[in-house]
Amino acid sequence: MEIKNKNIRRIKGDYIDEVQLPSLFEFPVLDGIEAARWDQYSIVEKNIESRLLMGWAGYALFISMTRKSWFINSNHIHIFAGSGNNGGDGYVLAWHILSSTNKKVTIWQLSLPATPDSDYFFKLCSAHELRERVVIKQLLETNLNINSFNNGDLIVDAVFGIGLNKAPSELIQDIFKQVNAINDVIRIAIDIPSGVYANGDFFTHSVFQAHYTYSFGSYKIGQLLEPGILSCGELIAIPIGFFPYDFGKDPQSILKNENYNRRILKFSEIPSLRKSGSHKYDSGVITILGGSVGMEGAALMAAQAFLSLGGGLAKIYSLSNSMKKSLLDTPELMIQTFDDTVSLEKIFLESLKSNKQNIAVIGVGLKETLSEDFWRQLLSFKDGTVIIDGSGLGQLNDFENYFKKHLLNNLMLTPHFAEAEKLLGKKITNVRLAALEISKRYNAHVYLKGPGGILVLKQGHSTNTMETTQEEVYINSKHYELSTGGTGDVLCGVIANMLCRYNSFQGIESALNVYLNAAQNIVAKNYNKKDFLTPTELIGALRQSFSLS
Repeated sequence: MEIKNKNIRRIKGDYIDEVQLPSLFEFPVLDGIEAARWDQYSIVEKNIESRLLMGWAGYALFISMTRKSWFINSNHIHIFAGSGNNGGDGYVLAWHILSSTNKKVTIWQLSLPATPDSDYFFKLCSAHELRERVVIKQLLETNLNINSFNNGDLIVDAVFGIGLNKAPSELIQDIFKQVNAINDVIRIAIDIPSGVYANGDFFTHSVFQAHYTYSFGSYKIGQLLEPGILSCGELIAIPIGFFPYDFGKDPQSILKNENYNRRILKFSEIPSLRKSGSHKYDSGVITILGGSVGMEGAALMAAQAFLSLGGGLAKIYSLSNSMKKSLLDTPELMIQTFDDTVSLEKIFLESLKSNKQNIAVIGVGLKETLSEDFWRQLLSFKDGTVIIDGSGLGQLNDFENYFKKHLLNNLMLTPHFAEAEKLLGKKITNVRLAALEISKRYNAHVYLKGPGGILVLKQGHSTNTMETTQEEVYINSKHYELSTGGTGDVLCGVIANMLCRYNSFQGIESALNVYLNAAQNIVAKNYNKKDFLTPTELIGALRQSFSLS
């Protein structure tokens, strides 16, 4: 058995793809309070017996696990059970393993069951006739050492569920550290890795590190964003029989009224850029302001990514005279250089005015500070489409008032974590809330990059208020190979291309799908050879893998 890392791995021949493909089920994205509310709605208001719901959850988990080669080949399953209902889910799993297979089960109890349902399933597991294959140990009273586990064993985390809202005790954290350090085992978390906050809040304490997380009935925000996503491994949502529920109408939910707009990134068919009789200006034009001296490559990579997907024309405006040397390698580019910032700004804005189909990209490899008048004029362009990235983002704080009232049809900001903190002027403690605040503050679509990643799409006005509604799209990808300088510039080119195709913010989602698919193709091709990719490889993969629908 080989586990290269907890994000992308091959286990006994099974390739695990982190990019979520369309499935039969569509699961909501919830925080812990909303997930608990759904549970209570099904039990209290729709009369589904709580014991029955727990039984369905454990059975769905068991059936899903039996499809994995690591479960089939494992002889011993260790279940770490807390006192609450998460522990009860673990007991149900143990019961099905014991009653349906010949595998050995060790239950490590944090304490005795504290709920009637959990106690019911624990008593099933401890029945006399199963004693030969089940061992029950007290977690805090038993020495947890490496000799307790063998190669191929499974360790199931059923200690804390989605309701955890404080750091576990130092003793429990120490147990997590020991379990995480055990080699050659598979670690599975039930609903959420113990210690991770379901609402996505940051934490500094030790948590259970899972290779697989099985989420019941929904995705949880904390599973999809940093830091929790780094502890989830592969995330698998499974249906367990919750009664259908409209969170948008629940007064107890933060998703009340028309704000229930959270979901996982979906794939959609990509429209063609070219139609019969079209010319290059109909096929998409990207106009880039950036590529300063010493940073020319950033603008070049954005332009090349745009062209690699069939864009009609790519123009770069730069203060670097050396930029034109790139024409030897990429002669299809249009490059104009300037001696001063005033001329650069003036010609760039005039170019956008002359062709409203331009997608403007500002900030990739940009060193110069742009004037207040530049931002004022840019944001007054009606029906314009602008993407701001890189150094351009660092200049926005002083012009926040212009952004609140801008007339652009589409404004896209693509900050990474540090850039997002600069935009907000404060430390980030919750990625989701940070992305939503940036979107509102700057009246823009926002893709906050990083492990997981969240896309906030700014939509029309609510029918009840004049506030702009926001849709949250969770990317659920942990391609650490993309943490290379220049990949963000490539993404800007991809987003620009897709915006040309859709002529709306819907193109942003397709851009992320195309971008991540290209990265996945490189990872699959080079599996076990290297753990990185270069922006040049990424552009090549875009050329090779993209096909028109």
